[in-house]
Formats: sequence, C-alpha cells, structure tokens
Amino acid sequence: MVPIPEDNEDVRVGEEATSFAPAAPTDGRSEGDWQTKYEPAARKSIQFEGFLIWTYLVLALALIVAVVTQTHLHFIPLPRHATAALAPYFLAFLGGFLGGTLFSMKWLYHTVARNIWNRDRRLWRVSTPLLAAGAALTIILLCASGVLPFFGPELVRSPAGALGLSIVFGYFSDRAFSTLENVMSGLGMEKKTKPATGATSPNTAKTGGASGGSSQGAPEVNRDGSS
Repeated sequence: MVPIPEDNEDVRVGEEATSFAPAAPTDGRSEGDWQTKYEPAARKSIQFEGFLIWTYLVLALALIVAVVTQTHLHFIPLPRHATAALAPYFLAFLGGFLGGTLFSMKWLYHTVARNIWNRDRRLWRVSTPLLAAGAALTIILLCASGVLPFFGPELVRSPAGALGLSIVFGYFSDRAFSTLENVMSGLGMEKKTKPATGATSPNTAKTGGASGGSSQGAPEVNRDGSS
C-alpha cells in the first residue's frame, strides 16, 4: 500500500522532489509555463472527480442545514422528538463526511498541480468522505458513552459540539483511525503478532544440529508462494 504523504512531506516524482504548499508554490514550473500537462482523457477524469467532490460538498452542507433546522426531513421515518434527540449523531456523520470531502478536495488539487495525479487514486478519493464519516461518528459515540475521555458527553451530545468535532475528525480521519486502534489495544484487543521467521523451537534446533544443517528453521512461505 502506497503511504499517503502528510502536508509537510515531500512527494517524489522520479529523482525530483516537490513539496506541498507553501514550500513549493511554483509546482516545478518555469515562469510563463501555464498550459496543462495532462492529456484530454486525464482532464476529463479530473473534471469528473472535481464535480463529484463538489457534489459531496453541496450535499453535506444541505443535509447539515436540514438537520439543524429540522426541516425537509420527511424521508426519516421517525417522530420529530426522536429526530431531535438523534440530531447530534446525524450531524456527527455529516460533519465527518464534510471533513473527509474537504480533505479529498485538497488532495485532488494538490496532486493535479504537482502533476502526480493518477486514475488509480480515484477510489481512494471517492471513498475517503464515507470512511471519514464513519470514523467521526464512531468517535462521537465513544465520547458520548464515556469510553473515550477526550471530550465530555455534554459537548458531543450538543449539535454544535458534535458537528464541529466531527468535521475535524473527518478531515484527519487517518489519525482518527489510529486513535481508535490505540483504544482497542488498550481494551485488550491487541493485534496478534506472528513469531519471527528465523525463530526455532528447541526440537528444530536439535534436529538441525544433528543433521549438520543450520539450526535455524525454514523461512515461512506465504500463500502466494513468496517467502
């Protein structure tokens, strides 16, 4: 899996290193070089992604306004008082979606300007807002239940608190998932680590010594045949 660079990390293309703004505002271009470097097919794909992300943005803002004002929510089959009680959690999901959308938007225009955009990243850019919404909602629920002591239940159960925090959680969803992983580890749900490849049992060591071979065990072979 290719790591996603942070804002202050260099993005290397071949032997040339470019950096996200504001460290490299020229995008590696000379003065007067204004024409796009992308082929027509790539430009259409970039425009499609830009349109989709802007659609995400408008949809998120419209739904947030609808939840806050309690209007145009006829599609939710719940009484009005139940909708009001669940409003902070609706806003947590929508706020995370909005934060993830803003991050995808920033990543799109950075990669286009740096000439490192590629179509294979489309699934990541399209899925990020949904993953961010899930992460934000999960953290808000954990805070409201008292499992996470970061924020008080009163704050995350208020519409403004849930919305504001979830936008931040959605924008930094990668770090939010890391926080959740640490929480699960603290609850005794650590990842099971495999033994080192070179580790051997006493019986294996004796067998290897008796046959004159190496005392180390055979390397572990993955399912795909690679060692």
